[in-house]
Amino acid sequence: MNGLLEKDFRLISKRLTYFVMLAGIIIFLGFSAEASFIAAYVPILAAICSITTISYDEFDNGMAYLFTLPVKARDYAIEKYIFGLILGLVGSAFSILIVLIIGKIKNEAVDIETMLLILPVFLTMMGIMFPIELKFGAEKSRIAMYIVFGSVVGLGILGKKIIETMNIDLTPILTKINSMPDALVAASIVLINVIIFVVSLFISIKIMEKKEY
Repeated sequence: MNGLLEKDFRLISKRLTYFVMLAGIIIFLGFSAEASFIAAYVPILAAICSITTISYDEFDNGMAYLFTLPVKARDYAIEKYIFGLILGLVGSAFSILIVLIIGKIKNEAVDIETMLLILPVFLTMMGIMFPIELKFGAEKSRIAMYIVFGSVVGLGILGKKIIETMNIDLTPILTKINSMPDALVAASIVLINVIIFVVSLFISIKIMEKKEY
């Protein structure tokens, strides 16, 4: 496990120039965009960076070589999630730090609570993207992700149309949610993201255990 983590960190370190440019973009956005946007933007980029390491592993038949070493499919899947979690947390901490510093410079209040609620979104992103990447590979996974996210958007639009057509009143539900304690709402959001992340991990383990290289 430690060897796999070291491998991925070394792969990421080769893109140091990219991360320097990314840090510059984040700082620029900090002066021009909402804090909530940065809070979601940075962890999602971190999740994408962690997923690209799978493409590196698959390059030039690398997976076949990797599994000639004492590496188990289960450990490989778990390591990817741990690595993604580390990048996501580091990216989240960096984004919060930048927003706080820029807020201090601009003498503006920063809504930390809203940022913290948005941060767990990278868990869901990884929960969706990792199994797709592991199942279909670098090339086919792009098409699969377009289909998945397109379906989500389509279902959202369809749901909105159904609500409008059937004249469904969601006010009581929204009122009940708004009346809930903030701590309970925050805990629910985090719990949902964690559940998606854990379920996705078990799916990825099963995918890796069934694959042959």
